[in-house]
Order: sequence, then structure tokens, then C-alpha cells
Amino acid sequence: MSALIAQQLSKSYGGLRVLDGVNLTAEAGQVTALIGSNGAGKTTLFRCLAGSLRPDSGRVLLSDRDVTRLSADARSRRGLVPTYQVGSVFQTLTVRENLLVAVENRRRFSPLRAFAGSLGHVVTERVDEVSDRLGLSEVMSTPAGELPTGILRLVELARALVTDPLVLLLDEPVSGLDRHQAQAVAELLRRLAASGKAVLLIEHDPKFVSSVADEVYELGGGTLRPWPASTSANRATNEHLI
Repeated sequence: MSALIAQQLSKSYGGLRVLDGVNLTAEAGQVTALIGSNGAGKTTLFRCLAGSLRPDSGRVLLSDRDVTRLSADARSRRGLVPTYQVGSVFQTLTVRENLLVAVENRRRFSPLRAFAGSLGHVVTERVDEVSDRLGLSEVMSTPAGELPTGILRLVELARALVTDPLVLLLDEPVSGLDRHQAQAVAELLRRLAASGKAVLLIEHDPKFVSSVADEVYELGGGTLRPWPASTSANRATNEHLI
């Protein structure tokens, strides 16, 4: 099933054509990755998919629904949840509070009200499950602004996961992480895909990409092309490289 589809996306800045009729499909149950050199247009494509930038032409479909004109928030509420290289966590809130705010934004209810009823129990279990998976349990009561960059990257990922997205859109998810943390993220992304989620990530690290992705594409000259390492068979031989 195609969870996210980009059809003929084009975007120019002045006379520079950054995206030139890009077609991309992210399938449910797979990890799809984009690589490319600096300035290749990866961030532009990411923002067009997420809804924070409007393409000059083309369409974005989410579960076969045209969301091209929807805002980033509207797309997120429909299940297309991005994480950015520059995180958007609330620095003065604790890690737990950051996760609850993310749930509230998706499900449109007050975290305080949720804790008073059965829904609050479900939310609490979801938050605890995600934090355990990412090794955040010990910092749940810590204000985000007091955490190092690598941990903040994990908090950003946790904020996306607690909303139970249909499509997880990741901008360099292991940037700033050590090898152990990167391995944990790789394992988590593979489990998410196995559970039926669509994962689309943009990365500059080909070793990480080849260890986790089912399909890999390279962006250059405004267009996408299959990357030679795009094969799940590479995972077994490259996992140790992360």
C-alpha cells in the first residue's frame, strides 16, 4: 500500500530549479531513504512533503488523499508526522510534558483531562512504551533544555512516535547520535516498518541508510534515481557499520 506519494513535484528559487518533477512513493511496511549531497534539494523535498513549503507544481497524496494544500499541522493530524534536523522540542518542558503535548496536538484533548479517565491510562502507557524503546526513561522528568544534543534528537523522535503516525518522515534521524544510539534507532525503524508503518528518511550517512532501508533513492540535479545500494540484502552486511 502506498502511504505517501509525491507526483511531479517541482520547486524553484529564483532561476534555480531545485526539484524538477520528482516522483516518490513511500510504501507501508517499508523504510524508504533519500540520500544526496549538500545542496541537492533534500530539505526542500522534505519540507514539500511535510507541508511547511508549497511546491510550485505537483501533488502530495497521503493514503490516496490529496494533501498538497494542507498545512503541516493538518497533515500531521492526518498521520504524516515529521521530525526535523533542528529540533522543535519545548526547552522549558520536561521530556514527559513534551511527549504529552505532541499527543494533544494530534488527538486534540488536554493532557490533564486525559489523566482523569481511561484515555489517560492509554496515553500514559504509550508514552512509557516509546520512552523505554528509546532509552529515555531516566530523563522523563528533566527539562528538555538541560539535555545534550544527542538525547534531544531522541526526544524529537519520541514526540513523533507517541502520535502513532501512519507515515514517519525523518530528517537525518541519527545526526548527533553515538553508535549505540544509532543502532537503537535503526532497530526501532525496522520494527515500525514491520508493524505496517511507512518510514521515509533523509540521511547523508550511506552506511546507516544501507543498514536500515528497503528502498534508497539519490536526489541530484532536481530528480530522483534509485541508489545502487537499494536492497534489503545489504542490511545484514552493513548493520555492524553503524
